[in-house]
Amino acid sequence: TLLQKEMIAVVVSSINNCHYCLVSHSAAVRELSNDPILGDILIMNYRVSGISDEDMVMLEFAEKLTKESSKINGKDRNKLREYGFSENDIWDICEVVGFFNYTNRLASGTKMIPNNEYYFRSRKKV
Repeated sequence: TLLQKEMIAVVVSSINNCHYCLVSHSAAVRELSNDPILGDILIMNYRVSGISDEDMVMLEFAEKLTKESSKINGKDRNKLREYGFSENDIWDICEVVGFFNYTNRLASGTKMIPNNEYYFRSRKKV
């Protein structure tokens, strides 16, 4: 889903410490999930976010692919399959992870600054 893609973007960008992508994609997570704090929790520690088991497995795969891509193996892909991800889903997850690792480097390398509205978009008073 679009929310899952944005969740991947936040977790990958957190690992890469990409300021621009963290701000912009956590705003998208807030909007898509209708949860004012989920984006921030994903930034700090997605493992305590209370997301579904399927999303947790997806984000664990995204983390490993970001940190240790050469160590991804059949066991990792099989775990995704066990949680209902299809071959096309696995391709999409890898594509999104790869894309955000790339754009994180572009954003960091060019010192992209987030627009101010990202900081306030969809923030509900708690």
